[in-house]
Amino acid sequence: MKYEVTGPRKPDSLVLASVAAIVFIAALWLYIRTLAPTITWAHNGTDGGELTVAAATLGVAHPPGYPTYVTLGYLFAQLPIGNVAYRLNVMSAVCMALAAALTTLGIFRAIDTSPLSLTWLTRAGVAIIGGLTFAVAPMVWGQATIAEVHALNALFAATLIYLLTPTLFRNEAILPNQFAIALFVWGLGLGNLATLIALAPLIFFTWRRLAAGNQHLVFSNLQFAIAFLLGLSVYLLVPIRAGTHPPVNWGNAVNVPNFIAQITAEMYRGYVFAVPLDHYPQRLIAFAQLLVAQFGWPGVLAGAIGLQRALISPNKNWRRLALPIGLYALFALSYNTIDSDLYLIPVWLFGAWAVACGSLRLIHWVSSRFFVHSSIRILHPSSLILLLLMIFGPIWIIVTQFNVMDLSADRTAEDFAHTALAAAPDNAILITSNDGQTSSLWYYRGVETQRQDIAIIDARLAGYEWYTPAVLDQGHAPNMPPFDPEATWRVRLAAANPTRPVCEIDPDTQEMTCPNGVR
Repeated sequence: MKYEVTGPRKPDSLVLASVAAIVFIAALWLYIRTLAPTITWAHNGTDGGELTVAAATLGVAHPPGYPTYVTLGYLFAQLPIGNVAYRLNVMSAVCMALAAALTTLGIFRAIDTSPLSLTWLTRAGVAIIGGLTFAVAPMVWGQATIAEVHALNALFAATLIYLLTPTLFRNEAILPNQFAIALFVWGLGLGNLATLIALAPLIFFTWRRLAAGNQHLVFSNLQFAIAFLLGLSVYLLVPIRAGTHPPVNWGNAVNVPNFIAQITAEMYRGYVFAVPLDHYPQRLIAFAQLLVAQFGWPGVLAGAIGLQRALISPNKNWRRLALPIGLYALFALSYNTIDSDLYLIPVWLFGAWAVACGSLRLIHWVSSRFFVHSSIRILHPSSLILLLLMIFGPIWIIVTQFNVMDLSADRTAEDFAHTALAAAPDNAILITSNDGQTSSLWYYRGVETQRQDIAIIDARLAGYEWYTPAVLDQGHAPNMPPFDPEATWRVRLAAANPTRPVCEIDPDTQEMTCPNGVR
Protein backbone atom coordinates (compact mmCIF):
# COMPACT_ATOMS: atom_id res chain seq x y z
CA MET A 1 0.00 0.00 0.00
CA LYS A 2 1.34 3.46 -0.88
CA TYR A 3 1.03 6.53 1.28
CA GLU A 4 1.56 10.15 0.46
CA VAL A 5 4.29 12.14 2.15
CA THR A 6 3.00 15.56 3.10
CA GLY A 7 4.86 18.46 4.61
CA PRO A 8 3.80 20.12 7.83
CA ARG A 9 3.41 23.56 6.28
CA LYS A 10 4.37 25.70 3.35
CA PRO A 11 7.87 27.19 3.57
CA ASP A 12 7.96 30.80 4.70
CA SER A 13 10.14 33.55 3.31
CA LEU A 14 12.90 32.83 5.84
CA VAL A 15 13.14 29.23 4.61
CA LEU A 16 13.20 30.33 0.98
CA ALA A 17 15.94 32.84 1.78
CA SER A 18 17.88 30.08 3.53
CA VAL A 19 17.60 27.81 0.48
CA ALA A 20 18.93 30.57 -1.76
CA ALA A 21 21.65 31.48 0.75
CA ILE A 22 22.97 27.91 0.83
CA VAL A 23 23.56 27.91 -2.90
CA PHE A 24 24.83 31.49 -3.00
CA ILE A 25 27.38 30.98 -0.22
CA ALA A 26 28.57 27.62 -1.56
CA ALA A 27 28.94 28.95 -5.11
CA LEU A 28 30.61 32.19 -4.03
CA TRP A 29 33.09 30.33 -1.83
CA LEU A 30 34.02 28.06 -4.75
CA TYR A 31 34.36 30.98 -7.15
CA ILE A 32 36.45 33.13 -4.81
CA ARG A 33 38.65 30.16 -3.98
CA THR A 34 39.46 29.66 -7.69
CA LEU A 35 39.31 33.32 -8.76
CA ALA A 36 42.01 34.77 -11.00
CA PRO A 37 44.15 37.23 -8.99
CA THR A 38 44.44 39.69 -11.88
CA ILE A 39 43.75 39.76 -15.62
CA THR A 40 43.80 36.36 -17.26
CA TRP A 41 43.62 34.73 -20.68
CA ALA A 42 42.13 31.53 -19.29
CA HIS A 43 38.51 30.43 -19.85
CA ASN A 44 38.27 32.63 -22.98
CA GLY A 45 39.11 35.70 -20.90
CA THR A 46 41.25 37.54 -23.44
CA ASP A 47 38.87 40.54 -23.42
CA GLY A 48 39.11 40.86 -19.65
CA GLY A 49 41.83 43.51 -19.64
CA GLU A 50 39.90 45.73 -22.05
CA LEU A 51 36.63 45.32 -20.15
CA THR A 52 38.40 46.13 -16.90
CA VAL A 53 39.90 49.33 -18.32
CA ALA A 54 36.52 50.34 -19.74
CA ALA A 55 34.83 49.74 -16.37
CA ALA A 56 37.51 51.43 -14.28
CA THR A 57 37.57 54.54 -16.47
CA LEU A 58 33.89 54.59 -17.55
CA GLY A 59 34.93 54.02 -21.13
CA VAL A 60 33.32 52.25 -24.08
CA ALA A 61 34.15 48.57 -24.52
CA HIS A 62 34.11 46.67 -27.80
CA PRO A 63 30.74 46.61 -29.61
CA PRO A 64 28.06 47.00 -28.52
CA GLY A 65 29.80 48.85 -25.69
CA TYR A 66 28.31 46.89 -22.76
CA PRO A 67 27.14 50.00 -20.85
CA THR A 68 25.43 47.96 -18.12
CA TYR A 69 28.56 45.93 -17.45
CA VAL A 70 30.76 49.03 -17.52
CA THR A 71 28.50 50.88 -15.08
CA LEU A 72 28.30 48.06 -12.55
CA GLY A 73 31.98 47.31 -13.09
CA TYR A 74 32.87 50.89 -12.19
CA LEU A 75 31.20 50.41 -8.80
CA PHE A 76 33.07 47.16 -8.17
CA ALA A 77 36.31 48.84 -9.26
CA GLN A 78 36.02 51.10 -6.21
CA LEU A 79 36.15 48.21 -3.74
CA PRO A 80 39.19 48.31 -1.40
CA ILE A 81 40.32 44.75 -2.19
CA GLY A 82 43.13 43.51 -4.40
CA ASN A 83 43.92 45.22 -7.67
CA VAL A 84 41.29 46.59 -10.04
CA ALA A 85 41.35 43.47 -12.22
CA TYR A 86 40.71 41.30 -9.16
CA ARG A 87 37.72 43.46 -8.23
CA LEU A 88 36.15 42.91 -11.64
CA ASN A 89 36.76 39.18 -11.24
CA VAL A 90 34.96 39.37 -7.89
CA MET A 91 32.06 41.03 -9.69
CA SER A 92 31.73 38.01 -11.96
CA ALA A 93 31.83 35.68 -8.95
CA VAL A 94 29.09 37.60 -7.14
CA CYS A 95 26.89 37.83 -10.25
CA MET A 96 27.18 34.13 -11.04
CA ALA A 97 26.57 33.12 -7.42
CA LEU A 98 23.43 35.29 -7.40
CA ALA A 99 22.35 33.69 -10.69
CA ALA A 100 22.72 30.25 -9.11
CA ALA A 101 20.72 31.34 -6.05
CA LEU A 102 17.92 32.77 -8.20
CA THR A 103 17.93 29.62 -10.29
CA THR A 104 17.40 27.67 -7.07
CA LEU A 105 14.46 29.87 -6.07
CA GLY A 106 13.00 29.70 -9.56
CA ILE A 107 13.14 25.91 -9.51
CA PHE A 108 11.54 25.80 -6.08
CA ARG A 109 8.72 28.11 -7.15
CA ALA A 110 8.14 26.05 -10.29
CA ILE A 111 7.92 22.68 -8.52
CA ASP A 112 6.27 23.92 -5.32
CA THR A 113 2.79 23.13 -6.66
CA SER A 114 3.81 19.92 -8.42
CA PRO A 115 1.22 17.13 -8.02
CA LEU A 116 3.97 14.83 -6.77
CA SER A 117 3.36 13.90 -3.14
CA LEU A 118 6.63 14.97 -1.54
CA THR A 119 7.43 17.25 1.38
CA TRP A 120 8.52 20.79 0.75
CA LEU A 121 11.80 19.84 2.41
CA THR A 122 12.37 17.37 -0.40
CA ARG A 123 11.46 20.00 -2.95
CA ALA A 124 13.88 22.43 -1.32
CA GLY A 125 16.61 19.81 -1.47
CA VAL A 126 15.94 19.19 -5.14
CA ALA A 127 16.00 22.94 -5.84
CA ILE A 128 19.36 23.22 -4.07
CA ILE A 129 20.73 20.38 -6.18
CA GLY A 130 19.48 22.15 -9.31
CA GLY A 131 21.10 25.42 -8.29
CA LEU A 132 24.42 23.75 -7.46
CA THR A 133 24.29 21.79 -10.72
CA PHE A 134 24.19 25.08 -12.58
CA ALA A 135 26.81 26.72 -10.34
CA VAL A 136 29.49 24.06 -10.85
CA ALA A 137 28.98 23.48 -14.58
CA PRO A 138 32.54 24.07 -15.86
CA MET A 139 31.54 26.74 -18.36
CA VAL A 140 29.54 28.59 -15.70
CA TRP A 141 32.29 28.15 -13.12
CA GLY A 142 34.94 29.38 -15.53
CA GLN A 143 33.10 32.59 -16.36
CA ALA A 144 32.60 33.25 -12.64
CA THR A 145 36.36 33.51 -12.10
CA ILE A 146 37.29 36.08 -14.76
CA ALA A 147 36.25 39.55 -15.89
CA GLU A 148 33.70 38.93 -18.65
CA VAL A 149 30.09 39.83 -19.45
CA HIS A 150 28.65 36.31 -19.28
CA ALA A 151 28.26 36.11 -15.49
CA LEU A 152 26.20 39.31 -15.45
CA ASN A 153 24.19 38.00 -18.38
CA ALA A 154 23.44 34.81 -16.44
CA LEU A 155 22.24 36.94 -13.52
CA PHE A 156 19.85 38.88 -15.75
CA ALA A 157 18.53 35.67 -17.33
CA ALA A 158 18.02 34.02 -13.93
CA THR A 159 16.32 37.15 -12.56
CA LEU A 160 13.89 37.31 -15.47
CA ILE A 161 13.01 33.63 -15.24
CA TYR A 162 12.50 33.97 -11.47
CA LEU A 163 10.19 36.97 -11.91
CA LEU A 164 8.16 35.22 -14.62
CA THR A 165 8.04 31.77 -12.99
CA PRO A 166 4.62 32.16 -11.29
CA THR A 167 2.96 32.96 -14.59
CA LEU A 168 5.01 30.68 -16.80
CA PHE A 169 4.87 27.51 -14.73
CA ARG A 170 2.21 27.94 -12.04
CA ASN A 171 -0.54 29.70 -14.03
CA GLU A 172 -0.65 32.48 -11.47
CA ALA A 173 -1.48 36.06 -12.30
CA ILE A 174 1.30 38.63 -12.37
CA LEU A 175 0.63 42.21 -11.32
CA PRO A 176 1.26 44.94 -13.89
CA ASN A 177 3.88 46.54 -11.64
CA GLN A 178 5.72 43.23 -11.34
CA PHE A 179 5.72 42.76 -15.09
CA ALA A 180 6.98 46.33 -15.54
CA ILE A 181 9.91 45.49 -13.24
CA ALA A 182 10.63 42.41 -15.35
CA LEU A 183 10.64 44.54 -18.51
CA PHE A 184 12.98 47.06 -16.92
CA VAL A 185 15.35 44.24 -15.96
CA TRP A 186 15.13 42.89 -19.50
CA GLY A 187 16.03 46.25 -21.03
CA LEU A 188 18.90 46.73 -18.60
CA GLY A 189 20.10 43.20 -19.33
CA LEU A 190 20.11 43.90 -23.06
CA GLY A 191 22.53 46.69 -22.22
CA ASN A 192 24.92 43.96 -21.10
CA LEU A 193 24.45 41.27 -23.74
CA ALA A 194 22.03 41.44 -26.64
CA THR A 195 21.47 37.68 -26.73
CA LEU A 196 19.03 38.19 -23.85
CA ILE A 197 16.56 38.92 -26.67
CA ALA A 198 16.14 35.13 -26.80
CA LEU A 199 13.85 35.42 -23.75
CA ALA A 200 11.39 37.53 -25.77
CA PRO A 201 8.99 34.57 -26.28
CA LEU A 202 8.62 34.18 -22.50
CA ILE A 203 8.07 37.92 -22.13
CA PHE A 204 5.42 37.81 -24.86
CA PHE A 205 3.62 34.85 -23.32
CA THR A 206 3.52 36.56 -19.92
CA TRP A 207 2.20 39.74 -21.53
CA ARG A 208 -0.60 37.80 -23.24
CA ARG A 209 -1.62 36.21 -19.96
CA LEU A 210 -1.63 39.62 -18.30
CA ALA A 211 -3.49 41.31 -21.14
CA ALA A 212 -6.27 38.70 -21.07
CA GLY A 213 -7.60 39.93 -17.74
CA ASN A 214 -6.51 43.55 -17.78
CA GLN A 215 -9.24 46.13 -18.07
CA HIS A 216 -6.75 48.99 -18.38
CA LEU A 217 -4.57 47.47 -21.06
CA VAL A 218 -3.73 50.72 -22.88
CA PHE A 219 -2.44 52.36 -19.71
CA SER A 220 -0.57 49.20 -18.71
CA ASN A 221 1.06 48.88 -22.13
CA LEU A 222 2.30 52.45 -21.82
CA GLN A 223 3.71 51.60 -18.40
CA PHE A 224 5.39 48.50 -19.81
CA ALA A 225 6.92 50.39 -22.74
CA ILE A 226 8.29 53.08 -20.44
CA ALA A 227 9.78 50.48 -18.09
CA PHE A 228 11.48 48.60 -20.92
CA LEU A 229 12.81 51.72 -22.62
CA LEU A 230 14.05 53.05 -19.30
CA GLY A 231 16.16 49.94 -18.86
CA LEU A 232 17.32 50.00 -22.48
CA SER A 233 18.23 53.69 -22.18
CA VAL A 234 21.47 52.58 -20.56
CA TYR A 235 22.82 52.63 -24.13
CA LEU A 236 22.62 56.43 -24.02
CA LEU A 237 25.67 56.26 -21.79
CA VAL A 238 27.73 55.09 -24.78
CA PRO A 239 27.87 58.46 -26.63
CA ILE A 240 28.06 60.36 -23.34
CA ARG A 241 31.12 58.40 -22.28
CA ALA A 242 32.64 58.48 -25.77
CA GLY A 243 32.47 62.28 -25.58
CA THR A 244 34.72 62.26 -22.51
CA HIS A 245 37.51 60.59 -24.55
CA PRO A 246 38.29 57.69 -22.18
CA PRO A 247 41.40 55.55 -22.77
CA VAL A 248 39.23 52.71 -24.15
CA ASN A 249 36.78 54.22 -26.61
CA TRP A 250 35.66 51.71 -29.22
CA GLY A 251 33.69 53.11 -32.13
CA ASN A 252 34.19 56.76 -31.12
CA ALA A 253 30.39 56.95 -30.85
CA VAL A 254 30.19 60.74 -30.67
CA ASN A 255 27.87 61.02 -33.69
CA VAL A 256 24.75 59.16 -34.80
CA PRO A 257 26.35 56.91 -37.48
CA ASN A 258 29.13 55.83 -35.13
CA PHE A 259 26.67 55.33 -32.28
CA ILE A 260 24.42 53.11 -34.39
CA ALA A 261 27.39 51.15 -35.71
CA GLN A 262 28.65 50.64 -32.16
CA ILE A 263 25.46 49.49 -30.44
CA THR A 264 24.48 47.23 -33.35
CA ALA A 265 27.97 45.67 -33.36
CA GLU A 266 28.39 46.40 -37.06
CA MET A 267 32.01 45.22 -37.11
CA TYR A 268 30.97 41.76 -35.87
CA ARG A 269 27.95 41.14 -38.09
CA GLY A 270 30.02 39.02 -40.43
CA TYR A 271 30.34 36.37 -37.71
CA VAL A 272 26.57 35.87 -37.35
CA PHE A 273 25.28 32.78 -39.21
CA ALA A 274 28.75 32.51 -40.74
CA VAL A 275 29.41 28.87 -39.87
CA PRO A 276 29.40 26.79 -43.10
CA LEU A 277 26.53 24.31 -43.29
CA ASP A 278 28.85 21.33 -43.53
CA HIS A 279 30.29 22.28 -40.12
CA TYR A 280 26.95 21.97 -38.31
CA PRO A 281 27.11 18.19 -37.74
CA GLN A 282 30.48 18.60 -36.05
CA ARG A 283 29.18 21.47 -33.95
CA LEU A 284 26.12 19.48 -32.90
CA ILE A 285 28.40 16.66 -31.75
CA ALA A 286 30.47 19.19 -29.83
CA PHE A 287 27.27 20.54 -28.27
CA ALA A 288 26.35 17.06 -27.05
CA GLN A 289 29.84 16.66 -25.60
CA LEU A 290 29.50 20.03 -23.88
CA LEU A 291 26.23 18.90 -22.33
CA VAL A 292 27.91 15.90 -20.73
CA ALA A 293 30.86 18.04 -19.65
CA GLN A 294 28.58 20.48 -17.83
CA PHE A 295 26.37 18.03 -15.95
CA GLY A 296 28.08 14.63 -16.07
CA TRP A 297 26.26 11.47 -17.11
CA PRO A 298 24.09 11.32 -13.92
CA GLY A 299 23.00 14.90 -14.53
CA VAL A 300 22.28 14.19 -18.19
CA LEU A 301 20.15 11.18 -17.16
CA ALA A 302 18.20 13.21 -14.61
CA GLY A 303 17.84 16.04 -17.12
CA ALA A 304 16.52 13.63 -19.76
CA ILE A 305 13.89 12.39 -17.31
CA GLY A 306 12.96 15.96 -16.46
CA LEU A 307 12.68 16.87 -20.14
CA GLN A 308 10.53 13.83 -20.85
CA ARG A 309 8.20 14.68 -17.95
CA ALA A 310 7.95 18.29 -19.13
CA LEU A 311 6.94 17.19 -22.62
CA ILE A 312 4.10 15.00 -21.36
CA SER A 313 3.09 17.27 -18.49
CA PRO A 314 -0.49 18.61 -18.50
CA ASN A 315 1.11 22.00 -17.88
CA LYS A 316 2.01 22.92 -21.44
CA ASN A 317 3.81 26.05 -20.30
CA TRP A 318 7.00 24.05 -19.86
CA ARG A 319 7.12 23.53 -23.62
CA ARG A 320 7.45 27.27 -24.15
CA LEU A 321 11.03 27.00 -22.94
CA ALA A 322 11.86 25.23 -26.19
CA LEU A 323 11.88 28.43 -28.24
CA PRO A 324 14.33 30.41 -26.04
CA ILE A 325 16.57 27.35 -25.77
CA GLY A 326 16.42 26.93 -29.55
CA LEU A 327 17.28 30.59 -30.15
CA TYR A 328 20.27 30.46 -27.82
CA ALA A 329 21.48 27.21 -29.37
CA LEU A 330 21.04 28.47 -32.93
CA PHE A 331 23.03 31.61 -32.25
CA ALA A 332 25.81 29.73 -30.48
CA LEU A 333 26.00 27.11 -33.23
CA SER A 334 26.03 29.64 -36.07
CA TYR A 335 28.24 32.37 -34.57
CA ASN A 336 31.65 31.81 -36.13
CA THR A 337 34.02 32.57 -33.24
CA ILE A 338 36.11 30.34 -31.02
CA ASP A 339 34.16 31.30 -27.89
CA SER A 340 30.64 31.08 -29.30
CA ASP A 341 29.79 28.24 -26.90
CA LEU A 342 29.73 30.77 -24.04
CA TYR A 343 26.36 31.97 -25.33
CA LEU A 344 24.97 28.62 -24.19
CA ILE A 345 25.25 29.51 -20.50
CA PRO A 346 21.51 30.37 -20.24
CA VAL A 347 20.82 26.96 -21.78
CA TRP A 348 22.75 25.37 -18.93
CA LEU A 349 20.48 27.32 -16.59
CA PHE A 350 17.47 25.66 -18.18
CA GLY A 351 19.36 22.37 -18.08
CA ALA A 352 19.65 22.71 -14.30
CA TRP A 353 15.85 23.04 -14.19
CA ALA A 354 15.53 19.80 -16.13
CA VAL A 355 17.98 18.06 -13.78
CA ALA A 356 15.96 19.24 -10.78
CA CYS A 357 12.65 18.10 -12.28
CA GLY A 358 14.11 14.72 -13.18
CA SER A 359 15.55 14.35 -9.68
CA LEU A 360 12.16 15.16 -8.18
CA ARG A 361 10.56 12.46 -10.30
CA LEU A 362 13.20 9.89 -9.28
CA ILE A 363 12.76 10.69 -5.59
CA HIS A 364 8.99 10.44 -5.88
CA TRP A 365 9.28 7.07 -7.62
CA VAL A 366 11.53 5.65 -4.89
CA SER A 367 9.63 7.19 -1.97
CA SER A 368 6.27 5.97 -3.20
CA ARG A 369 7.57 2.40 -3.13
CA PHE A 370 9.41 2.38 0.19
CA PHE A 371 7.35 4.67 2.40
CA VAL A 372 5.25 2.50 4.69
CA HIS A 373 3.76 4.76 7.35
CA SER A 374 1.52 7.70 6.59
CA SER A 375 1.91 9.36 9.97
CA ILE A 376 5.56 10.31 9.46
CA ARG A 377 5.58 13.98 8.52
CA ILE A 378 9.26 14.60 8.00
CA LEU A 379 11.67 14.12 5.12
CA HIS A 380 11.50 10.40 4.38
CA PRO A 381 14.79 8.47 4.71
CA SER A 382 14.59 7.21 1.13
CA SER A 383 14.25 10.78 -0.10
CA LEU A 384 17.15 11.89 2.07
CA ILE A 385 19.36 9.08 0.79
CA LEU A 386 18.58 9.94 -2.82
CA LEU A 387 19.23 13.64 -2.21
CA LEU A 388 22.59 12.80 -0.68
CA LEU A 389 23.42 10.59 -3.65
CA MET A 390 22.40 13.28 -6.12
CA ILE A 391 24.49 15.94 -4.42
CA PHE A 392 27.51 13.83 -5.33
CA GLY A 393 26.93 14.88 -8.96
CA PRO A 394 28.01 18.50 -8.35
CA ILE A 395 30.64 17.35 -5.85
CA TRP A 396 32.14 14.99 -8.44
CA ILE A 397 32.40 17.81 -10.97
CA ILE A 398 34.14 19.99 -8.38
CA VAL A 399 36.63 17.26 -7.48
CA THR A 400 37.45 16.29 -11.06
CA GLN A 401 37.53 19.81 -12.51
CA PHE A 402 39.03 21.80 -9.66
CA ASN A 403 42.63 21.83 -10.92
CA VAL A 404 41.50 22.84 -14.40
CA MET A 405 39.21 25.61 -13.16
CA ASP A 406 41.49 26.98 -10.45
CA LEU A 407 43.03 30.28 -11.59
CA SER A 408 44.22 31.43 -8.18
CA ALA A 409 47.86 31.14 -9.26
CA ASP A 410 47.43 32.23 -12.89
CA ARG A 411 49.78 35.12 -13.67
CA THR A 412 50.39 34.36 -17.36
CA ALA A 413 48.82 37.54 -18.73
CA GLU A 414 50.42 39.66 -16.02
CA ASP A 415 53.86 38.19 -16.68
CA PHE A 416 53.51 38.88 -20.39
CA ALA A 417 52.52 42.50 -19.83
CA HIS A 418 55.29 43.16 -17.31
CA THR A 419 57.89 41.60 -19.61
CA ALA A 420 56.70 43.49 -22.68
CA LEU A 421 56.47 46.84 -20.91
CA ALA A 422 59.88 46.41 -19.31
CA ALA A 423 61.47 45.52 -22.65
CA ALA A 424 59.88 48.35 -24.64
CA PRO A 425 62.24 51.24 -25.44
CA ASP A 426 61.44 54.74 -24.24
CA ASN A 427 58.57 56.37 -26.16
CA ALA A 428 58.02 53.18 -28.11
CA ILE A 429 55.06 52.43 -30.36
CA LEU A 430 54.00 48.84 -29.65
CA ILE A 431 52.09 47.08 -32.43
CA THR A 432 49.95 44.10 -31.37
CA SER A 433 47.57 41.80 -33.20
CA ASN A 434 46.24 39.53 -30.47
CA ASP A 435 43.23 40.19 -28.21
CA GLY A 436 44.86 38.96 -25.04
CA GLN A 437 48.09 40.86 -25.60
CA THR A 438 46.36 44.10 -26.54
CA SER A 439 43.92 44.07 -23.62
CA SER A 440 46.65 43.13 -21.13
CA LEU A 441 48.82 46.04 -22.20
CA TRP A 442 45.81 48.36 -22.15
CA TYR A 443 45.11 47.34 -18.56
CA TYR A 444 48.60 47.91 -17.20
CA ARG A 445 48.99 51.16 -19.08
CA GLY A 446 45.47 52.53 -18.60
CA VAL A 447 44.62 51.34 -15.07
CA GLU A 448 47.91 50.50 -13.37
CA THR A 449 49.43 53.58 -15.10
CA GLN A 450 52.61 51.80 -16.16
CA ARG A 451 54.71 53.05 -19.09
CA GLN A 452 52.67 56.10 -19.96
CA ASP A 453 55.39 57.03 -22.47
CA ILE A 454 54.47 54.27 -24.93
CA ALA A 455 51.57 53.91 -27.37
CA ILE A 456 49.78 50.64 -28.04
CA ILE A 457 48.44 50.10 -31.56
CA ASP A 458 46.37 47.05 -32.51
CA ALA A 459 47.12 46.43 -36.18
CA ARG A 460 43.75 44.73 -36.72
CA LEU A 461 41.91 47.92 -35.74
CA ALA A 462 44.08 50.42 -37.58
CA GLY A 463 41.91 50.27 -40.68
CA TYR A 464 38.79 51.60 -38.93
CA GLU A 465 38.08 55.33 -39.17
CA TRP A 466 37.18 55.57 -35.49
CA TYR A 467 40.44 54.00 -34.33
CA THR A 468 42.76 57.00 -34.79
CA PRO A 469 40.69 59.18 -32.41
CA ALA A 470 40.62 56.25 -29.98
CA VAL A 471 44.43 56.06 -30.06
CA LEU A 472 44.61 59.79 -29.40
CA ASP A 473 42.41 59.27 -26.34
CA GLN A 474 45.03 56.92 -24.87
CA GLY A 475 47.57 59.72 -24.70
CA HIS A 476 51.13 60.00 -26.03
CA ALA A 477 49.74 58.99 -29.40
CA PRO A 478 51.89 58.69 -32.53
CA ASN A 479 51.20 60.22 -35.90
CA MET A 480 48.85 57.75 -37.59
CA PRO A 481 49.19 57.38 -41.38
CA PRO A 482 46.28 56.03 -43.46
CA PHE A 483 46.04 52.26 -43.18
CA ASP A 484 45.51 51.74 -46.88
CA PRO A 485 47.56 50.17 -48.36
CA GLU A 486 48.01 47.70 -45.52
CA ALA A 487 51.21 46.21 -46.94
CA THR A 488 53.19 49.41 -46.33
CA TRP A 489 51.37 50.67 -43.25
CA ARG A 490 54.07 49.66 -40.75
CA VAL A 491 56.79 51.31 -42.85
CA ARG A 492 54.77 54.50 -43.16
CA LEU A 493 53.99 54.44 -39.41
CA ALA A 494 57.72 54.38 -38.67
CA ALA A 495 58.36 57.15 -41.22
CA ALA A 496 55.65 59.32 -39.66
CA ASN A 497 57.29 58.92 -36.24
CA PRO A 498 61.05 59.08 -36.93
CA THR A 499 61.99 59.82 -33.31
CA ARG A 500 60.04 56.93 -31.81
CA PRO A 501 60.97 53.23 -31.89
CA VAL A 502 58.32 51.11 -33.58
CA CYS A 503 58.16 47.60 -32.10
CA GLU A 504 55.90 44.66 -32.85
CA ILE A 505 54.88 41.77 -30.60
CA ASP A 506 54.49 38.41 -32.31
CA PRO A 507 50.96 37.10 -31.55
CA ASP A 508 52.20 33.54 -31.15
CA THR A 509 55.68 33.70 -29.65
CA GLN A 510 55.20 37.00 -27.73
CA GLU A 511 58.65 38.07 -28.95
CA MET A 512 59.13 41.81 -29.37
CA THR A 513 61.08 43.09 -32.37
CA CYS A 514 61.96 46.67 -33.25
CA PRO A 515 62.90 46.74 -36.96
CA ASN A 516 64.19 50.32 -36.84
CA GLY A 517 67.23 49.19 -34.87
CA VAL A 518 66.09 49.62 -31.26
CA ARG A 519 65.37 46.48 -29.25
